[in-house]
Amino acid sequence: MNKKGLAVYALLIVLLPIAILILSGNAMLRVSASYGYHFNDIQASDMVDSSLSNAELAGEITGYFNSFGGDEEFQIYEQNGEFLDPVFDDLEVLAMKRAKRVMTWTLVAGGIVFVSVLIIYVYLALKGEKRTLRISGIIAAAVTFAALIAKIVLVVGNAFRGKLYARFIGVALSEESSLRLILGSPMERVYLVFSSVFALILIIVFLYITLRLTKEKGMFSGSIS
Repeated sequence: MNKKGLAVYALLIVLLPIAILILSGNAMLRVSASYGYHFNDIQASDMVDSSLSNAELAGEITGYFNSFGGDEEFQIYEQNGEFLDPVFDDLEVLAMKRAKRVMTWTLVAGGIVFVSVLIIYVYLALKGEKRTLRISGIIAAAVTFAALIAKIVLVVGNAFRGKLYARFIGVALSEESSLRLILGSPMERVYLVFSSVFALILIIVFLYITLRLTKEKGMFSGSIS
């Protein structure tokens, strides 16, 4: 096999972990169950000046992240006599807006990488060698699992999370900030568990399809009547 052919298999090995890690992480930040589990654990509804339940608060957050309005601002209002008082201040609104922007762009990037993986995989399944695709698929799954472990180790660390927040969000919230109280640590643990389980499912599905597709038929594998 020439170098060009090997490069395509190598590309599959590189792109698969990127696609799975980005999409699994992004997806779990858009599912209310992730926030609901965390909010029930810390009783988040008691930490904000709102009458919303934990489930309703989770729904408000995921509803905002999943909305299509680019200029839409995240806010919850609480009835105060004849007036509606905002629950979150301007800095918290800005932080959520930047978080939504990051999630949107990572979703787009992850989607592009995922489509690239599909195109490469279909091409190799049709034009490539089954044995080489089988080996490449196993390696790609192993690299993805290793990358997942590395992600867990990094995200657990406060320093790494702080650098990510400063780089992509960059809004200094006070220690008493409602948003910081409900979405700060230990939210990362729930995120890691949910996203890791989803990533593992994707890895297993990919590995199953690859092994099934590249299974070599034996000489006596057919039925004998």
